[in-house]
Amino acid sequence: MGTELLRQSFEIQGRNFDKAGEISSEIKVILKDLGIDAANVRRLVIVAFEAEMNVVMYANSGIITFILTDDDIKLKIADEGPGIPDINLALQEGYSTASKAARDLGFGAGLGLPNIRKSSDFFTISFEPTFPGDKWAIITIVNNDPDDDPFTFRVEGMVGLPPVVDIEVWEGATYCPDGSTYSGFGTVSVGSSSAPVTFYIWNNGPDDLVIPNIVMTGGDILDFDLDLNVTDLNVPIPPGGFTVFTVTFIPSSSGTKWLDLNINYNDPVQTPYQLRLEGEGDD
Repeated sequence: MGTELLRQSFEIQGRNFDKAGEISSEIKVILKDLGIDAANVRRLVIVAFEAEMNVVMYANSGIITFILTDDDIKLKIADEGPGIPDINLALQEGYSTASKAARDLGFGAGLGLPNIRKSSDFFTISFEPTFPGDKWAIITIVNNDPDDDPFTFRVEGMVGLPPVVDIEVWEGATYCPDGSTYSGFGTVSVGSSSAPVTFYIWNNGPDDLVIPNIVMTGGDILDFDLDLNVTDLNVPIPPGGFTVFTVTFIPSSSGTKWLDLNINYNDPVQTPYQLRLEGEGDD
């Protein structure tokens, strides 16, 4: 794996055809600015555009992440939507489940995944099941090898019951319910900082808690400092156990400052645990 040199993410809005294609155009500009040769620019833009359109047409939202290393360029696409019922059909040219509205706009020719496959050196399909049980799919790769055209293989996975985790967040003796607002930073002079506030994440069980990350989003991110140096990330926390993180409020201007804190954890039904932080900057 090469050294990562650049990473940039782009949010896609599902069903927003007015902005469809804008992200792939932005990626094209980045590739040209990097001096990537025209042939590879074309291949990457095809992948980006087809992936972007698939999210716009079929999903609620998604993210395209552009990753440049000293070995290669990757495009990672993740979306929140209904999934692909039959991946084998979706990989066939001309197969489409696009809505009439999408077709009326000139989209939905059934070339999305096939074009992504043709324009990539490799492609991956993630296994992210929504229900327990045995799952399988047949992958068919059409190619120009007379001895192995098409190349077909089966992928399988077994899904157990998802973990059941009940978490609570506390600041000292103050309980911070999911979806609540914490405003204990008070009023802080512009240019100075509050005392670090320590939050405790408790696992009430019955299964182990695993927190992959805690993310600040929206609002005034630059006015808050999130410290995860002592937080147990990607480490099983047993029932009855806890981990901590700290936040410091550092207002850069006067007025009410806020951000949303998303605590992602391994309960697929409940995650993320959301907490809004607020503080008041004073001249």
